[in-house]
Amino acid sequence: MYATIVARDNLLNASSASTEVSATPWASLDVTIQPDYGRIATQTTERTAITSTTTNGGFGSALAIGDFDGDGDIDLAIGQPAAGGIGSVAVFDAMTGGSIATLLSGNPAEQYGAALAAGDFDGNGTMDLAIGEPAGTVGQVYLVEVTSSQQIARLDSLSVGGAFGRSVAVVGDFTGDGQVDLAVGEPGYNGGAGRVRQYDGATRTETDTVNGVSGDRFGEPVVAIGDLNGDGRGDWAAAATLAASGSGYVSLVSGGTAIELARINGAFAGSWFGQAITVTDGLIAVGAPGAATGALRPGGVAVFSTTDTTIVWAYWGDLDGARLGSALLWTDDLNGDGHADLLAGAPEAAPGATTQGAVYVLSGIDGRLLFRIDPDGSASGSRFGATLARIGDDIIIGAPDDDRGASGAGRVSLQKLRRLARQAFPTTSGTLAVTATPAVSQLEVRINGGPWQLTPISSTLAVTTPADGVHNVEARGVDSEGHRGSVTNTTVRIDLATPVTAWISWPVSATTVSGSTALTGAVTDATSSGSAGMLAAEWSLGLSTTTGWRWHNGYAVTAPEPFWFTRETTGPVGFTLPTTGPGQWQIRLRGRDGAWHAGPVTSVLYEQTP
Repeated sequence: MYATIVARDNLLNASSASTEVSATPWASLDVTIQPDYGRIATQTTERTAITSTTTNGGFGSALAIGDFDGDGDIDLAIGQPAAGGIGSVAVFDAMTGGSIATLLSGNPAEQYGAALAAGDFDGNGTMDLAIGEPAGTVGQVYLVEVTSSQQIARLDSLSVGGAFGRSVAVVGDFTGDGQVDLAVGEPGYNGGAGRVRQYDGATRTETDTVNGVSGDRFGEPVVAIGDLNGDGRGDWAAAATLAASGSGYVSLVSGGTAIELARINGAFAGSWFGQAITVTDGLIAVGAPGAATGALRPGGVAVFSTTDTTIVWAYWGDLDGARLGSALLWTDDLNGDGHADLLAGAPEAAPGATTQGAVYVLSGIDGRLLFRIDPDGSASGSRFGATLARIGDDIIIGAPDDDRGASGAGRVSLQKLRRLARQAFPTTSGTLAVTATPAVSQLEVRINGGPWQLTPISSTLAVTTPADGVHNVEARGVDSEGHRGSVTNTTVRIDLATPVTAWISWPVSATTVSGSTALTGAVTDATSSGSAGMLAAEWSLGLSTTTGWRWHNGYAVTAPEPFWFTRETTGPVGFTLPTTGPGQWQIRLRGRDGAWHAGPVTSVLYEQTP
């Protein structure tokens, strides 16, 4: 655990303290405990929502944020590509919900607003919009000044049926002229091979093109990834979701040279790997909404290093048909472990009795489920979580088929993040960081009402607590004359004991099973009665071969336990072993407690017949 201790004295310095012995000192210590690792409970509440009344308009199909009216506040642009058969983009003040502008196209049935990206295209310091209109004969992208609704420029394609503008990204500076440039996806080009076209943002001329292979649909989506190769130019990533029978791949491309820097291949046929892509410092998250696990097809997310494209972790959904990974967005650190966390949309999820959609919030460091955002009162088929954005502590979630305004009209929810107290510290001892005014010469610290321990002032102070449980830590300052300041205190929850795992029902090891077999395990923890205790059960499933483990997620590795599938739980965890074909399978189980200790692994090895 870490804390900051501040001690002050009304005496100006140590020398005055020795002469003005009659002075009454004032000492105040402000103790804050910040553990090196633990868990902050987080939840959301809907702050406001914007609901469309246009039947089957698809309001919320695309989102973009930026200061579009120049008032210094971030605004929200929402695509409604089927509005009135033409399409529109509505721009709102994100704080008040007030309308700023409504942008319209005069082209019927061409899906104006299907893709959005924000950038300053005219150099006046205010953000403009790039608006994709991919369903026309050739497809177009409009660059628009929002408040005046004036068109700055239009980008056109000469390829019939190419769906030019299905995705649009504002990608740094390709050309080195200081102006933001664009990458535009055209996934239907050349019979569905697809391509991405780069444009100079100042001249609006095409500078380079990267082509896909027949049937790949390369360029849906395309996203900015910063300067990946360090050449000072903006780079981008694009997916070919239908490549290799739908296994898909993601290509990382240099904006300066239009040369592929690296490629990440999907591992599941039909997974649509690359349907969503988002990048943070050193990590790229890729959605695979069609990914299957056993007999289920919940979708999932895989996170890779941008340095060498090795996999870091993966998370597969728990609701069949949810299409988890259809939308992705990195956020700030929500659980206090020092790493950005990840939002993952599952627009076909059925968390209740109907298919409404959901948003999963995953730990950026290891992929564990932190919490899930379920829709508030939306009807079946709303596709809540189809699109994602974030402004400050507001998570913006699109539900383009929501029926509350009209049938299929769409709705956008602004959810306010609330961070709650940390649940547990992972060790019984830690270090306090100490700051004090010159007049304070020593500190006194005690734990659980025990004796005061006098400690010299230093930059750090070691504090040890007796055992697991809740402990009270008190501190006060002492000046050179022995005057003691007022006491400040805080409570800390310590959780050192690891959880216990056990099987309740399972096939006898090394026996043969046929078809699906039920298996139930339990995870428990010694401190489960407090705010610590069990948080999750984790399991992994592998196929034993002569070359090592081939894990059920499809990524071949040689080291055991490369990552784990995580489920929040407070009781037994049940599984049905999938019918995966003949072979020798092993399933492993372990628990995680409130301090995120991993319990010992217990496993079962069995033979499965067709």
